[in-house]
This record gives sequence, structure tokens and C-alpha cells, in this order.
Amino acid sequence: MPKIVNSAEMVACEYKRENKLHRNKLGILEPSSKQQIPPSQIDVCIVPIVAFDKDLNRVGFGKGYYDRFLKKVAQHCVKVGIAYHFQKVKRIKANEHDVKLDVIVTDRLVLLQKNAYRGECDEKDTT
Repeated sequence: MPKIVNSAEMVACEYKRENKLHRNKLGILEPSSKQQIPPSQIDVCIVPIVAFDKDLNRVGFGKGYYDRFLKKVAQHCVKVGIAYHFQKVKRIKANEHDVKLDVIVTDRLVLLQKNAYRGECDEKDTT
């Protein structure tokens, strides 16, 4: 689970059912565990989304925690965004520090990256 350690850094911490969660300064629940998982050992990263487009760009909550963290994960790590369909927008202007997702899953569709170097996507309506 994600855990904010300072104003610029987020880490992944182990979470077990018996561990307690606490609210951080942003009001987000995070594990009280200090057992960090190295980014290179993460196979799948689930990313929250405020808005997204068909090109797998996302807008988060504006602090850049996930973009900085995703740059540290192993190349094989699948970056999955979770959102509602109504959060889809026509276009998001991506900046050089933004990390594009591999998959976006909503209540109505799944966007999949078909070809990583060309950034093509396949939009499947699952309703």
C-alpha cells in the first residue's frame, strides 16, 4: 500500500490484515507498518485517477507522488488506473514528468495499451 513519507516521496509498504491503518496529514488511510517494499519488486501498481483520456494519460491529486514513484518501479510493472467512466475527458496535456499508464479500468470500459512505443490504445466497452 502507498505511504507518504515526506512532502515529495511516497513508498510502498507491506500491509497485512492484522495491521492497523491510520490517516495521514491528507486524510488518506495508509499502513502503520514501516516494512517497505522495494519498487523493483512490484509487479502491479494500482493508481487512483481524478481524470483520464483515451491515450492513458491521467490527472491525479496534484502532488506528483505517483508519477515520482512509478518512475522507480521495474519496467515489467503493470500500471493500472482505476476510475469511473464519467472521469474520462477528451484530452489531457501530459508533461514530461507524467507517467502514462498501461491499463485504465472503469465501470464501463477498459483501455489497454496495444503497442508501448506507439502509444496506441484499444477501447473496449464492457457494458
